[in-house]
Amino acid sequence: MPAIAITDEAGLLARQFRVISLVGPRQSGYPEIWDQELNPGKWMASYVQTYVQQDVRLLRNILNLGDFTRFLMLCANQAGQLLNREAIAKSIGVDTKTIQAWLSVLESSYIIYLLKPWCNNLNKRIIKAPKLCFYDTGLLCYLLHRFCNSARKTSLARKYFREPGYH
Repeated sequence: MPAIAITDEAGLLARQFRVISLVGPRQSGYPEIWDQELNPGKWMASYVQTYVQQDVRLLRNILNLGDFTRFLMLCANQAGQLLNREAIAKSIGVDTKTIQAWLSVLESSYIIYLLKPWCNNLNKRIIKAPKLCFYDTGLLCYLLHRFCNSARKTSLARKYFREPGYH
């Protein structure tokens, strides 16, 4: 995919788009990793730790960060699938209202997005469950512990690494 030629005064935006277009699906789109040639695994570990310990506390007063970390891992495991709030709640031992609140934290911090179903029938669009998707596939791979190059060849990994627009 060619880089998008958008620039601002410092040229930062153009550099970010160029870096993001060069990385593959198992790599992160965070420009800092590739600009500074950092170890993606170590950077992601630090990012997740900082996100859970600092950013989540600012967005919402979460008392048990261990449960939230397990929730984040379960979300990664359900990426690309229909969202089942009840199953996640049962696995962690919290109620579905807590899961809904935690999902809103992940959405507001641009970690995940919920892909709403498309149907001609408006009622079905409202009722059907959305799919859980991650913005950054590098973060998803880190959470799934799938940094190996052969991950894309397995049938399980294909559902996680679908290229946009391809099924």
